[in-house]
Amino acid sequence: MSYFLFGSFNSVYDKELLEQVKSYASEKNIYIWFGEEITFYKEIHRMLEEQKSDGNIKFAITSENQPCNSSDVLFPFDKFSSDVLFADESRNFYKQCCKDNINILFDCLKYLIDSLHIRQVEIFVVEGYDDIFRKKVCSIDELKQDFLCQVEDKVAIESCIYRVKLLDNSSFYIQAGNPMIQCIADRNDKSLADAIESMFLLKTESAVLMWNHISIPLSYKYDISYMMEDILMLLNMLQSREKGELTICWLPDTFRCDWTIRWDTEELSIHSRWENTVGNLERLLNERPIISLKKDDFIKEWKSILGIVISSLKKCGYDVKEIKGMKQLIEQYKGIIGNGILYSR
Repeated sequence: MSYFLFGSFNSVYDKELLEQVKSYASEKNIYIWFGEEITFYKEIHRMLEEQKSDGNIKFAITSENQPCNSSDVLFPFDKFSSDVLFADESRNFYKQCCKDNINILFDCLKYLIDSLHIRQVEIFVVEGYDDIFRKKVCSIDELKQDFLCQVEDKVAIESCIYRVKLLDNSSFYIQAGNPMIQCIADRNDKSLADAIESMFLLKTESAVLMWNHISIPLSYKYDISYMMEDILMLLNMLQSREKGELTICWLPDTFRCDWTIRWDTEELSIHSRWENTVGNLERLLNERPIISLKKDDFIKEWKSILGIVISSLKKCGYDVKEIKGMKQLIEQYKGIIGNGILYSR
């Protein structure tokens, strides 16, 4: 009976990225199949359904030697005869071949995980069909070690579902800060951008946007003021449309970047291109251009910023009837349930 290696994860469906992953793996004689491409063993879909593996993207991994099962991905028996693999009692050559196989497999798995910024993945390993699985929660390195121990020592792998936790929720969050204002409304202001720029002081606390562990300051006076219209538009689209894609070219000179945002019912990803920031962080940011998180978590990160702007507008005496966009700002704020990770209890 053949082994099968498959699973599921949640991510925004990005065909271009999936093809990129498949191409990378094929160069190492590994085949990665997604969704409806998995036709070689129908029981894979059955087991995923029976075990309630509900990631929106299903995958399976096979090899060039055996495209219809995963045995060759795990074991070296199709590469060498048993006489060669077990030529002496030390089993050293067999163990080295197992290690080489597992290293290639996990290089491809990690490329998949990094490319799609997957936070959690369920990985099944089973010989044929089974409806009884052991279940383990582990890191990707613990999974690799578990596979290696089994193929080296037992020359077999038990039916198991591994829930692999990969990323925390800190790839994107916002610290709103405590900026100071001059509590006098400029009666010439008619838009949110003008009012925000007028009321916040230049030399006061900035907000800090954390992107893949890189801190980016956002000035309320000259960044948030220019961004607010697009922020509200983005949040409204995320809350009113189940899935979609949007590109935003952020205007501030000190936050000059382009974001392509893709989302579905639960997941959101952003592909970015950075041109200019405070502190000249563009090179670092362009090395880490993608974030992925729950859509609701992304929305909640903006709530504290909106709250500070609303309270500041009211303290300065700005009126909803006089400032275009202020009513939408308040409604958007009220529509966000929960707070960002720094402000949750």
